[in-house]
Amino acid sequence: MTKSRFQALLSNLHVNNEANATENDKLWKLRPLIDRLNLNFGKLYNANQCQSIDESMILFKRRSTLKQYCPMKPIKRGYKLWIRADTSGYISKFCVYQGKGTKSYGQFPATFGLGENVVASLCHDIFQKGRKIFFGNFFTSLPLLSFLKEKDFFGCGTIRANRKGLPAGMKTDKQMQREELASGARIASGKSCRADNQQSQLTVRR
Repeated sequence: MTKSRFQALLSNLHVNNEANATENDKLWKLRPLIDRLNLNFGKLYNANQCQSIDESMILFKRRSTLKQYCPMKPIKRGYKLWIRADTSGYISKFCVYQGKGTKSYGQFPATFGLGENVVASLCHDIFQKGRKIFFGNFFTSLPLLSFLKEKDFFGCGTIRANRKGLPAGMKTDKQMQREELASGARIASGKSCRADNQQSQLTVRR
């Protein structure tokens, strides 16, 4: 196939009707394709019990309103995706980050921020299945862990010391002794925390 032929076919390839255009979704032209991919990812492979949520970058150097800059990533410029994958690396679900103030990720508590909405959105199709979900400190918060517990999920992740709702007077990293287990809901930056499915308290450890 020649280059001109390929470009002609590509220019006439559409997966959505113009009548379905929405202002708050920059990817509305590809939305049916993205939804179908996510649906088939879940149908064609039974992901294991332990899964994780994180971001992934796709290299892209040309102009796009969706392009993000992440200086701490190996791929610094490109499209940013939120993904849910299991221990084998298989991606069960993904969504493309469109920037601040764009398409929401679902109907979840109004108090949820971006990270919390991403986790809830990527997991909503496997609620009530007793999965174990792991994520980084960008996503972790006490409201999110409580939300996952109500859905019969085991949530585990590090948490930032400046998150709202953390108990006053908790120890910092320097104050905690090595191998010290925190009691109750004491949490410090860089420690892992989990919502116990049987109890209401959070357990924290190094």
